[in-house]
Amino acid sequence: MENELETKNLIEKLDKLEKENVNIDKRIKTLENQNNQLLNSCDVLFNTILVHHEIKPKKLLRNSYEIILQMLDFIDNICKKYDLEWFLTAGSALGAIRHEGFIPWDDDCDIGLMRKDYEKFIKVIKKEVKNYNIDKYVRINTAPKVSNRVLPFTKFDYVVNGKLMGFVDIFPFDYLSSYDENTKKIFMEEHKRLRKEINEGKKREEVLKDSFNKLNITLNKNKYVMASLEVSAFGYAIYNYEDFFPLKRVKFIDRYYPAPYDLEVYNETLYGSDFMKVPKSVRIHDFHYRLLKTENINNLFEKHIVILNEANEKFRKSIESKNTKTDGIICGKGQTVERIDDINKECNKLKITRIGDTSTWTDIVIKDVSENDYINAKFNISDLNSTLSIFFVYINYNRKETFSNSIKLHDNDDTSKLFTISTPIGENIQELHLRFWIVDNIEGHVCVDNLTIEKTFQLKF
Repeated sequence: MENELETKNLIEKLDKLEKENVNIDKRIKTLENQNNQLLNSCDVLFNTILVHHEIKPKKLLRNSYEIILQMLDFIDNICKKYDLEWFLTAGSALGAIRHEGFIPWDDDCDIGLMRKDYEKFIKVIKKEVKNYNIDKYVRINTAPKVSNRVLPFTKFDYVVNGKLMGFVDIFPFDYLSSYDENTKKIFMEEHKRLRKEINEGKKREEVLKDSFNKLNITLNKNKYVMASLEVSAFGYAIYNYEDFFPLKRVKFIDRYYPAPYDLEVYNETLYGSDFMKVPKSVRIHDFHYRLLKTENINNLFEKHIVILNEANEKFRKSIESKNTKTDGIICGKGQTVERIDDINKECNKLKITRIGDTSTWTDIVIKDVSENDYINAKFNISDLNSTLSIFFVYINYNRKETFSNSIKLHDNDDTSKLFTISTPIGENIQELHLRFWIVDNIEGHVCVDNLTIEKTFQLKF
């Protein structure tokens, strides 16, 4: 009897526990639903605020961003001097399209160069930093050690009295001749091997040789572009060449910086189709919080913003003084063209010849443009033996230049068609230039024929 009673009591207790468990499960599901509703509400709120409203950073954040922008301006000057192409990548490319600047919780900038340009860049940057007297503040590490790990890319740090004030991560990108379903697996294995062997003391170049063969990587222009093995494993992505090039300048706070040609394709490939939405969970960077503990940090920032800006201005003027602007004959016989120079009206060719190892361009200056005007230029190209970039240059009332998307032609491209480049005129633009720029080849030359511009304006060289 006693055993039966005990068994009965146990069964009753078990029934009671099961009922309690059912109630707990219901309660958990209720809490999960409430939590999801709260997260969804916050998600909508943050997307509304951070994506659809203009948020202005306060002084510390604004100064921190400006230091990095000045660092990017310095990189841009180096690349202009040496005819290198750089571009925003990773979170900075995402910030450009989603926020027109930094991702609000980010604290650095990520940029890339194709492998040949990257290798040349890391050779010349230290020299240029020294040339403009900022070497005591700039630290260039091509294999930086972070948390006892050697990283196989380049870090450009700005350091004052041992305090990191701003930093840019610089990554190589590679051309790829082909890929298949095994490429990602090989990439991950080689990425892991690269980091392991570099941390064991092997040179990056030696480790990469085998990887290049396994992944069909080439140094010269090819069908595909991929983030290199030096990028984090998360950054694995392959792009069609025509989605990546030619690079275009995009708005980044109050500057315009180069970025992959189709930023939507770039970001969707890397982050998925919801890249324009703020994620529900983000990795918070604590760089700015650590800066808050520094005494007079804003005074320190403002002092070094001036130092960097002065270096950039000197650099920019040096580039302008060394670049060769060739004489040319203004072309085009359209009635919409008004000539102000005394030129040979029988000739319809603009010939540009590169002289020496400097960039060479010819500008057609379009003055008296107004907001909402639309400029449309048509022309033929002949006798091209170099790389030619054609783009509009917008000049505001402070004489600051920004750039439009470009047409980029190589000597092996088909130039038999009629080319057209167009642009609307935005606000605060004082002057517009149509620039024909020979990018490489010491003996480069090109002829621009039959230029017509569908807008009444003045032409001047």
